[in-house]
Amino acid sequence: MAYIGKTPTPVPLTSSDIASDIINSTHIGDTAISGFDALSTEPADTDEFLISDAGVLKRLDASLVGGGGAFELISTTTVSTGVASVDFSTLSTDYTDFKIIISGMHPATNGSYLQMLVKKVGDSSFETASGSYYYANFGYDAANQERKLNGYGSSASNRIEVSVNTMYGSSGVDGGSGFEIDIYDVHSTTHKKHGYMKQAFYETEFDYVAVGHGAFQVVDNSALQAFQLKMSSGNINAGYFSLYGRKR
Repeated sequence: MAYIGKTPTPVPLTSSDIASDIINSTHIGDTAISGFDALSTEPADTDEFLISDAGVLKRLDASLVGGGGAFELISTTTVSTGVASVDFSTLSTDYTDFKIIISGMHPATNGSYLQMLVKKVGDSSFETASGSYYYANFGYDAANQERKLNGYGSSASNRIEVSVNTMYGSSGVDGGSGFEIDIYDVHSTTHKKHGYMKQAFYETEFDYVAVGHGAFQVVDNSALQAFQLKMSSGNINAGYFSLYGRKR
């Protein structure tokens, strides 16, 4: 617009100058969102989304998005050279239950077992005293031969035997065992801790693939602060170890 004389001083636009619901999609550029910095990490619970609830715009806390009861990835450890153990020492109280998934695991020493230890809250070391754990573990191979682990149903164990049989495959294609370990109600101080284990592995005695599964109990009602995975002999040569947490 042309003016006679001096151009009027610009006046800032206020909310009273804009009628309700007058700004719509035709007035918002395509870069209204993409022009801002991108979030490079998982949203915090206090972050918010803008959603349409039956046509009404509302803000939504990120804590309400996703799955109640779904497992969330906490951390992954990749082993490419021999290590004595893989430790998970971040058991956030945000989660009630935990799951460990292991893939592509090879022992450095053929004929060894995969074992697990726990550390109780307040302790400085992992629990290795005799009688600290119960476990029951068994499996079958492709010839339908039952494989019972030594110490089956043990009531005086200083560790949890995760693998149902001795593990091989420190080299070559026959290793690469996979495991899942579930540990329940980790932070409770009311009940003893229980867990479930399953395994797919190569059973070397009869040259068959085999399946193993089992359960365990930590003989104490203390809350737990860490898990450790190690071999009965030698190092862990390779593998991918991921820890997940489930919110109740």
